[in-house]
Amino acid sequence: MKVLIVDDEPLAREELHYLIQGNSEVTEILEADGIFMAEEQVKSEHPDMVFLDIKLSDGNGMALAEKIKSYDNSPHIVFATAYDSYALDAFEADAVDYILKPFSAKRVNEAIMRVAKLISPEDDATKAKRELRQNPRISIQNDERTIILQKKQILYVQAQQGFVYIWTLNFKNKLATGLK
Repeated sequence: MKVLIVDDEPLAREELHYLIQGNSEVTEILEADGIFMAEEQVKSEHPDMVFLDIKLSDGNGMALAEKIKSYDNSPHIVFATAYDSYALDAFEADAVDYILKPFSAKRVNEAIMRVAKLISPEDDATKAKRELRQNPRISIQNDERTIILQKKQILYVQAQQGFVYIWTLNFKNKLATGLK
């Protein structure tokens, strides 16, 4: 993953660079000391992730984040700042994370891993599991019928002598279906 650090303080950039370089997900680290340079880096280098300070000597990081969002394949933004009062605004600007100075290796790595999860392609099994968790219903074959149940209505499921019994809130009697 390609990461861009945007901060007008050289020591803050250096500290963040040091903490990022140890993460195995990161393949390249770019730096910018202000809005103009950051915009150029995003357009030309296409970073996957931007650690962005809010108050920069040549402008506002929040405004830059809003502008970056409009780009095709815009990078994921993590605000890295000394100001905790902008957190709500940051998440309204679709920031992935918000970390405070002084930075800790743990928080920097957590932010990188959040972005890595967002940009890594899912394999078919992972995608199927996620979709299964997101679907609130389950379909059950019972002889010639298909019954749709809300997952939250299921009390418990029991397998016994070749049948599956599903006990639900809505049915006083058990729903039995043969195992195949």
